[in-house]
Amino acid sequence: MRLRSIQWRLVLILILLILLAMEFVGVYLLNSLERYYVTAVSSNLTSQAQLLAGFLQRNFTPYPDKQYAQTMARQFGQQSGGAVVVLDASGALVSASVGDPASLARFLIQGEVAKALSGVRSELIRLDPETNERNLHVIVPITSEQQVLGLVYMISSLEDTYRTLGDIRYILFTATGLAIGVTALVGWALARTITKPIEEVTKGAEIMSRGQFEASIAVRGRDEIGQLAQMFNLLGSRLRSTLDEIEEEKAKLETVLNSMTDGVIAVDPQNTVELANPAAGRFLAADTASLVGRPVEDVMSSLLTRDEIEAATSGGAVITKAIVSGSEDNTVLQVISASTRGEQGRSGTVFVLQDVTSQERLDSLRKEFVANVSHELKTPITTVKSYVETLIDGALVGGVARQFLEVILKETDRMSRLVRDLLDLSRIDYKQVAFDLRPVDPATLLRDSVRKLSVQAGNKGINLNIVADETPAVLADWDRLQQVVLNVVANSIEFTPQGGSVTLEAAENGEMVTFRIADTGIGIPQADLPRIFERFYRVDKARSRQMGGTGLGLAIAKEIIDAHKGRIRIESQVGKGTVVTFELPVAKVADEYA
Repeated sequence: MRLRSIQWRLVLILILLILLAMEFVGVYLLNSLERYYVTAVSSNLTSQAQLLAGFLQRNFTPYPDKQYAQTMARQFGQQSGGAVVVLDASGALVSASVGDPASLARFLIQGEVAKALSGVRSELIRLDPETNERNLHVIVPITSEQQVLGLVYMISSLEDTYRTLGDIRYILFTATGLAIGVTALVGWALARTITKPIEEVTKGAEIMSRGQFEASIAVRGRDEIGQLAQMFNLLGSRLRSTLDEIEEEKAKLETVLNSMTDGVIAVDPQNTVELANPAAGRFLAADTASLVGRPVEDVMSSLLTRDEIEAATSGGAVITKAIVSGSEDNTVLQVISASTRGEQGRSGTVFVLQDVTSQERLDSLRKEFVANVSHELKTPITTVKSYVETLIDGALVGGVARQFLEVILKETDRMSRLVRDLLDLSRIDYKQVAFDLRPVDPATLLRDSVRKLSVQAGNKGINLNIVADETPAVLADWDRLQQVVLNVVANSIEFTPQGGSVTLEAAENGEMVTFRIADTGIGIPQADLPRIFERFYRVDKARSRQMGGTGLGLAIAKEIIDAHKGRIRIESQVGKGTVVTFELPVAKVADEYA
């Protein structure tokens, strides 16, 4: 156990308290005993000196009786155990209890002698310079009628007294040592009852710091430490619950970010990328992990200018900008920036990269669609207008009028077909067309379609061939499916030179029926094939318009096939012909698609 632990600090505090208390008691007791013993010796010595002074008073007038004084000094010296010296009124030695009076005189304190000769009792403790013993000096004047006749000077050793005090001091020191030892043991045991729960709480906190919040701390009482243990257990459970919620929210956030089609780049207040999702890495053609930790200027330099990045990261601007990326498919990205408020009021920045290629393409198609419709309507309307004006101006008679009316009728039919086709597409787009789904025999459908187009094919000398033996029925709307076949076959007849052929096939292909319409016509360039099903798209615009086509036939065909849960595609080579293929589920399987 470390000496700096709370347990040892508590033990040390208790020892210091006991030591201070014992020292205070010892000093007070020793001082009191010293005063008591010294006072007792002093009182006894003073009493004897006063008694001796009373005896000597009668023998000091008119002159001191040295013989009597010597006898009395020896008697009192034996009783007191000290030295007794008798002095006359001049301070001269009269007698002494022991030793040579002359040698004894050198121990006398002349200052105190002079003081006592004035009639004042004197008392003093002095150290013997030879023996290093402490002696009590008591001087009592011998008076008669307020006249000092002499002095009784008594000297008594205090070594027995201080020896007794030393023994008492030793006893006190021994008791203090025993008290300290007992206090250390008892204090250690008592401190252990306090520090052990604290150690358990500390260990529990250490376990919690490693993320193991399921550990609990034993509650050993209802005191403050017990309440602390209860609070730690409650804290651990709440932390576990909070961290679980945070982890769950983090997992949700990561899932959302990783599954987003929009790119997200988060920048900290130091303009360093701290988060990027996979979509952002895909748009920037970089590994997502390599984006984190880089300056935002390096990451976004291909999309935004330095001034735009600085304006966004400074928090003073929200940037919305569409950029055509440098990828092969010319992806159009829309960059949106927004400021975020971080800790201590510092702001970060979030850049959102949205792929708006489809929107841009739709906008382009919408504009092209409007332009095509306008153009398609403008030409016949202009023609009708000019011919009507001519008729009004006087061409209402003769063969010219009839010719003009035939042109007007033709252009009117053309506009009618255009409007009809546009309405069909609109109804299909908004799912306003109710398909009458029934089993349709492919062979019967193809034969009926060929019958309707036989005159048109015969006028151009084109052979129509059918290959559709024992083909299973498909679940479809007869009229709409025949509309597809008629549109495709009519195109084949129109763009196939005289003497060519158009072959219509239907064959089972697993759970699908494949319809294949192949011609020996002029073909379609490869560059035009990806857009062949777009609305108003024509390969040869002048010729197609001259033939009365609206440019919507194949677009309508694709919409109808898609509505039947089928697939349509086109293959072609210039000068060799075109093959249009579409597939529909067989009738027994089609129910699952409906």
